[in-house]
Amino acid sequence: MCLIIEKRRHDKVPQVLIDSAWARNHDGYGIMYIYNNRVVVHKGNKRRQLMHDLSLLRDKEAYIHLRMATHGKKDIINTHPFNCGQGVYLMHNGIVDADTSLDDNMSDTWHMVQQVFVPLLKEVSNPISTLRAPWFLELLAGYLGASNRVVLMHKHGVVVCPDNNWYTIQNLGSCKGMRVSNTYAWDYFKLEAVYNPAPVKPAWAGRTLNMNKWVHPYKELDNPYLTLIGGYPTRGMEGTETANILAINKTKLLENKALVPV
Repeated sequence: MCLIIEKRRHDKVPQVLIDSAWARNHDGYGIMYIYNNRVVVHKGNKRRQLMHDLSLLRDKEAYIHLRMATHGKKDIINTHPFNCGQGVYLMHNGIVDADTSLDDNMSDTWHMVQQVFVPLLKEVSNPISTLRAPWFLELLAGYLGASNRVVLMHKHGVVVCPDNNWYTIQNLGSCKGMRVSNTYAWDYFKLEAVYNPAPVKPAWAGRTLNMNKWVHPYKELDNPYLTLIGGYPTRGMEGTETANILAINKTKLLENKALVPV
């Protein structure tokens, strides 16, 4: 299940939030942030170590993942984020519908990374643009379902999917407005986190994303790799057949070269 905390630059993650979150998500933690043009990752399984690593964040924008194990061993290898290759790291909150038979010791998120993100990022010409593409985020949101959240980080910025159904903390002083990925994994009644139904513009390298600078060079939306996921009807993509994200047509991805910046 787990919990992801989104720390903004001016936030100091409050002790009361960590206490509440760690009580239910104590199977390891991970922190990721961008510093000196690279993604920095901290992992551990001790609360005292977590508090030390949090103290190092100061004015950095970061994502903090606290694990509640559902699949795989309770070890640091299974803590988030996972390395997807091409400089991309992934945090996940929820239980993903992935084939977990590859390795019983590893989590469902690890299986998703190995089966989906690693091969996909190897084969597209511009991995970062692909992850930011509206069509890819639409597919990923359908695959994850309403109860899952994913954060993807690269040295150039962050992609949150889906970005419009996180919860916002209301009464923690300077942390008012800090977002968390759910309310079931911590005592949100005391801290008054409320559902945030309005989409929040994603940040890229600490700036508001300007969608005009990144466009899909192909107007056709009926390519096989843009099909539906698990029966989820992707909006605006007509003339396609239902498919699964694990069966994305890699040949078409290579032919189309995915996304390129203009």
